[in-house]
Amino acid sequence: MPISAATSAFIRLDPRAGGTLQTQIYAAIRRAILDGDLAPGARLLSSRAIADDLGVSRTTTLLAFEQLTAEGYLTARRGSGTYVAQELPDDLPRTRPPQPGICRDRPPVSRRGAALRAIPPSAQRCGSGAPRAFRIGVPALDLFPIRLWTQLVNRRLRSLTLSQLDYSDMAGYLPLRRAIADYMRSSRGTRCEPDQVMIMAGAQRGLELACHLLLDPGDEAWMEDPGYPGMRSAFACAGVRILTAPVDEQGLNVDVISRHPSQAGVVYVTPSHQFPSGVGMTLPRRLALLRWATAARAWIIEDDYDSEFRYGTRPVPCLHGLDVDGRVLYVGSFSKTLFPALRLGFIVLPSDLRDTALAARPISIRPRSIRRCSPT
Repeated sequence: MPISAATSAFIRLDPRAGGTLQTQIYAAIRRAILDGDLAPGARLLSSRAIADDLGVSRTTTLLAFEQLTAEGYLTARRGSGTYVAQELPDDLPRTRPPQPGICRDRPPVSRRGAALRAIPPSAQRCGSGAPRAFRIGVPALDLFPIRLWTQLVNRRLRSLTLSQLDYSDMAGYLPLRRAIADYMRSSRGTRCEPDQVMIMAGAQRGLELACHLLLDPGDEAWMEDPGYPGMRSAFACAGVRILTAPVDEQGLNVDVISRHPSQAGVVYVTPSHQFPSGVGMTLPRRLALLRWATAARAWIIEDDYDSEFRYGTRPVPCLHGLDVDGRVLYVGSFSKTLFPALRLGFIVLPSDLRDTALAARPISIRPRSIRRCSPT
């Protein structure tokens, strides 16, 4: 492909250098060809355009071009321009082009970076291609009402105001937070105020914010085994030591946590549909986990993964709805009920954590403007 627009970027003229400007232009283009920065067949800017870019006489660049053509570096095509020769002379000295993005003399990555690299990618990001059965974490995108969604989005876009184009409330768009609070009340059997809701760019950002709020580097935290890789990443980013408890047919085994002599102050669970087993945590286990959290003065991060989907079973109240001590941080999203690319999630915080969360928000991620795409 022609890359003529970048030709003069390889040339640096130094008036203090011993050689003439013609020699410097010749040497710079020759070096770019030998290093592979100008590939065989690449089209160069015209001698006039390079002269204009460099602020030199066209004769200077023209003489450099003629020398490079005579030595076999360039080839001129009448009416088309000047190109790097497809076949360079065999006796030219070649240098090995450096591999992009690779530095030979560099320090190792941090322990946190190594821990993140060791975590397997989240299953949600592994799915691609046409819909198929048993693909984890991907909704039936082929059934999404795209035409209706487009109509709703366009209607909202036509009614935008100048204030809606500005930065939004740090907690997120208030009408959306009100709608989520109503949704939590009608769908999940729990109560929360709009001020407790914070809009996030996906559930993962809510999990990361919870780690910022509740954990210091070196702290311990519990999660399910097997468990959600995205939570492992969030814990690793926070420098947290992960403790795991097994999952059985009733969900997270709370007895293992209760008997362990740990000072862990946080436990992460997916009680509605355990990731990846799909097991629902029974009501006795949920109550036992809440009792443990009260006794241990611990927090619970409830990731209500796939709570909207039930198959022939009665809904069990979410942990947030059973919590009387304000120990549960509820994380949800609309990735499965709408579509993942929307990146629309939320976290419901205990009231006394709200101010701390607002202060921590800028260092984690600024709220995305969702006003333009929300049909509410």
